[in-house]
Amino acid sequence: MDLAELLNEYIRSELIVVIPVLYFLGRILRRSKVLCKRIPGILLVVSLAVTALYTFSVCDVSSLKNFYACLFSIVTQGVLLTGGSMFIHEMVKGRTQNKTDPDSKSDTDQEDCKTEE
Repeated sequence: MDLAELLNEYIRSELIVVIPVLYFLGRILRRSKVLCKRIPGILLVVSLAVTALYTFSVCDVSSLKNFYACLFSIVTQGVLLTGGSMFIHEMVKGRTQNKTDPDSKSDTDQEDCKTEE
């Protein structure tokens, strides 16, 4: 089973486009004044909001059971999308570190990140 089949099995195909959007939003936030430890939480909230907009537009919430099923879908899809964007970030970061200096153990990603003062 390749990566595309795996993504389509667990993440709705209409929402896969959110992964690169979250990745680039994370890069923008990393260069801003936002603390690095808060970026995953911000990405999760954005992912849940986008997923909720999509799910409630296509989901029938005529009963409480359907509402809870939609809510479960929103949380599951939101977490998977956020995890996918963070996975891409780690792969890009690893590839960048290997190209610059394979023997270096320093975290170059922390240069742009803001830490607590």
